[in-house]
Amino acid sequence: MNGWSEVLAAKQRLTRRCETPSRRRRAKSDVARSGMYLASVQTAVPADPDLLSPDMRVAVVEDLLWSIDALEWANRRPAVWRLRERASWREEGNVLADKQDRIRQLAGR
Repeated sequence: MNGWSEVLAAKQRLTRRCETPSRRRRAKSDVARSGMYLASVQTAVPADPDLLSPDMRVAVVEDLLWSIDALEWANRRPAVWRLRERASWREEGNVLADKQDRIRQLAGR
């Protein structure tokens, strides 16, 4: 995929997780074991901040900000016939894709 389309795919994964109900209830041990999920990198990291390296801590915060920005960006998608607005929207998507690559590098993925 190219830059902005990868961000759209991640946005769809984020919203799909929120909209579909869980089929089973998780035990408390499952939640503690899974940790935090980094949507931009599609991986889980330990929930305990003491276990995280400084780079991974930065990646967790950057991933949260990236997720919010990606959702807002995708919801502002202009109509197809608005060519200039669509071009600037795609450029914003490419910037988000660059941020996603930086997060991937910080997380070591």
